[in-house]
Amino acid sequence: MRGKIVMFVGDSLGRNQWELLICMTSAAVPQSRMQMMKGDPLSTFKFLDYGVAVSFCRSPYLVDIDVGEGKRVLKLDDISKNGNTWRGIDVLSFNTDH
Repeated sequence: MRGKIVMFVGDSLGRNQWELLICMTSAAVPQSRMQMMKGDPLSTFKFLDYGVAVSFCRSPYLVDIDVGEGKRVLKLDDISKNGNTWRGIDVLSFNTDH
């Protein structure tokens, strides 16, 4: 996985999986230099000695949401807002409870 990016996309279930993978991986390489960058919707944990990044993109519905006439509308055929964040990622894991 050297030089690769793994990304979890979804809601709190995906975030939990992301956190668990970070915990397991950091336990396996405890001497590695690590870096954490938290943000919304994107957080990334890097294993600097291996060039591996494990990211989480918060996207509860996986599709875009627009607001029209005071209501939220799921755009079931559109992922353009968050989809660009996923472009070029080596391994993607999509998971959402919704």
